[in-house]
Formats: sequence, C-alpha cells, structure tokens
Amino acid sequence: MYPEDYEIKSDRLIRQWIAEGFVKHETEKTLEEVGQQYLSGLVRRSLVQVSSFRIDGKVKRCRVHDLIHDMILGKVKDTGFCQYIDEREQSVSSKIVRRLTIATNDFSGSIGSSPIRSILICTGEDEEVSEHLVNKIPTNYMLLKVLDFEGSGLRYIPENLGNLCHLKYLSFRYTRIVSLPKSIGNLQNLKTLDIRDTSVSKMPEEIPKLTKLRHLLFYAMCSIQWKDIGGMTSLQEIPRVFIDDDGVVIREVAKLKQLRELTVEDFMGKHEKTLCSLINEKPLLEKLLIETADVSEVIDLYITSPMSTLRKLVLFGKLTRLPNWISQFPNLVQLHLYNSRLTNDVLKSLNNMPRLLFLDLSSNAYEVPSGIQHLEKLKDLYIEDMPTEFEQRIAPDGGEDHWIIQDVPHVRIWSEDAEEPLHIFGRSHH
Repeated sequence: MYPEDYEIKSDRLIRQWIAEGFVKHETEKTLEEVGQQYLSGLVRRSLVQVSSFRIDGKVKRCRVHDLIHDMILGKVKDTGFCQYIDEREQSVSSKIVRRLTIATNDFSGSIGSSPIRSILICTGEDEEVSEHLVNKIPTNYMLLKVLDFEGSGLRYIPENLGNLCHLKYLSFRYTRIVSLPKSIGNLQNLKTLDIRDTSVSKMPEEIPKLTKLRHLLFYAMCSIQWKDIGGMTSLQEIPRVFIDDDGVVIREVAKLKQLRELTVEDFMGKHEKTLCSLINEKPLLEKLLIETADVSEVIDLYITSPMSTLRKLVLFGKLTRLPNWISQFPNLVQLHLYNSRLTNDVLKSLNNMPRLLFLDLSSNAYEVPSGIQHLEKLKDLYIEDMPTEFEQRIAPDGGEDHWIIQDVPHVRIWSEDAEEPLHIFGRSHH
C-alpha cells in the first residue's frame, strides 16, 4: 500500500507482485507478462488509474484514486493484510501484520513477532531513514519477501542484510547509499536487485551467487566483475555491456539465454562476428541497443535469429544500408536510428515494418524517407539534429515533402541542444 496520490511504475509494481507470489504461471508467458494482464484488469475495473501509457498501449505508470485509497485502508486496517504507518497513525492495529508501509521517519512502534512479508519505506528523499529502524529489519523480519527503500533518504545498510534469506525483491533506487554489504550474496532467492540512481560505484564480488536473479538493475557508473555472471542463468535484464578485447564479458553474457534486454556499447567493426553470434543466441530479446565507439564506426551486422519477441531496436552509429534483418522482426514497434547518415533510397524498406508505432531519426539523415507514408500504424515520428533544409521540406506550411508525414498523428522536431521540440505537428494537432 503506497501513500495517497503516489504514482508508481508498472514494472516496479509487477515485480513486487511476483516476489510475493501473487502472479501465477501461464503457458508460454513470462510472469512479467501475466502481471501486466493483472494490472490491465484492475484498470478496466476502475480500481487503478493510468498516469501514462507506453507506446504499445501497456500501462507505464499508475496510481490509485484518493477515494479508492481510503476505501482500501478502511478494509485492510484490521485484517492484517497491510498496515499503513504515517504521522497520524503510529500504532499497529493487529497482532498479525503481513505487509507494512512506513511513510514517516518518526515510527518507533513495535510489531512484535508479526510474520511480515513486505516492507515499503515511503519517507521521501529529504527524510533520512533512521539506523535504528533499518537495523531492526534483518533481525526482526526474517520472513520478508519485499523490501523497498526507493525514493527514501536511506544512507545506511546493515552488514547482516543477508539474514533475509527469503527476500525476492530489494530496491535501493533513488537513495543515498554508497555500497552494498558482502552478505548480499546470501540472498539466494532474490529475483530483483535495483540500485539505479544511487552512489554505489562497485558491485560486490558475491553478486554471482544470486543465481535466481531476474533483474539486475544499475547504471554504467557502477562497475561489476563479469567473471561468473554467466552462472546467473535466470537474468532477463543486465546493465549495459562494453565489449572487451579479451572476450570475458561476451563469453559470460552468451550464457544468459533468458535475456530480454541487451545494451552493447563501444562497438567496433572488429567485434562484428562476436556480436552477431551473441545476438543470434538470444531469441527472447525484447529490447536491443547497439552504440558504436565513435561516429566513424559502421554497424554492419548479419542477424539470422528471427527474434519474434523484439519490440524495440536502437542503433547508434553509421549505417551503409538499412539492414535487411530489421524487417524480419514481426513485432518491432520502436525503431531509433541515430547518426545513421542514411539516404531516402535506403530507407524505403521501412514499409516492410507494418507494426511500427514509433520512429526516431536523428543526426545526419538528409532526406525524408518516402516509406513513412506506408507505415499505417505509426503514431510518433521524432526527428532530431537535422539540417535546416530538411526541417523546411517537411514543414506543415508549404514544405514540399510534408505529404510524406502528414498522416502521422504526432511529429516532433528537435534541433541540436534544444531542450524542447522546435516544431510539434501531425494529424492529431490539426
């Protein structure tokens, strides 16, 4: 139970549901996909409000209406399903409490030996979480499955965090922590570990022990020893991969057959064969990003895997041609081409992607691709860092090539270094 008016990302919510066992397996679907179905059902019943959608129509962020929030609090207060603690409510109303939300840093109450399964700390980033409260968690609440500090003023993690051997979801995102304890390697039931937007600079060497982990979430400023990561065979999300010449990183990533998202940076032509082999062994990929080491490097890959699950493709680098394999992805809905330097003739093959909803063309594309008018489902066209002549040709007030994009609902044009789009137009703006 989150605070009133609290907006939450669907990925975070669904991962917590999975950790608590609320999401049941369905044939040929991931738990995350089933969780999205559950969330859509709550939306249809008006129990959850959608704050924003993804480009493919799935829920991105959501919240609970104030009236529904009050109704839920009234129903769960004395059942033990959930206890909500804030400045007004400091007492625990049931001897048995399964889930605890703490929305105040002043909480000093006791919950005795309640078999708590979930603790959400929602104090806000300006309020430092007391060490006294944090120290009690690994000692008193050893049946925890969900521990979420996201967005709180947490600075301190006790060394005995590893006592929480049943923990499946652990988030320190948007907190002030600077390191993780070595005992984290004892959390061998953990499925999600999120340390994005923290000051942690190095992952503990014990991370490879977390063999049930599905989501390992942190940014590039945090380093990790890739040796033995390949043993974490349940991983679906990993941080960005920098291709190394000795091949250690690629060999470990190649062992991760369940990957849904892969980001590769510092790509050079000499890595072509290695990267092709890696991608072809990842048939379940949903998102793929490749960025070259510098603007002179060419992305020239030959992908043979059909990757029927791929929904988002980002290529950041020079292309001599639009790869034929792109049209083999039947469910591709987002395509981003940065610094491609492709011409109109080459981009005509765009019309082979009938499901495309979002197209982003940026930097050094010199002509408007005439295939765009055939993309009947295209909702959004983003154009960034193009020459002035390009922008003039597609302008709605007399541009000679405007007809090509006139039926796209949303068109946004950015110039280099602009924080806001210079032009917004399209069918929905008429």
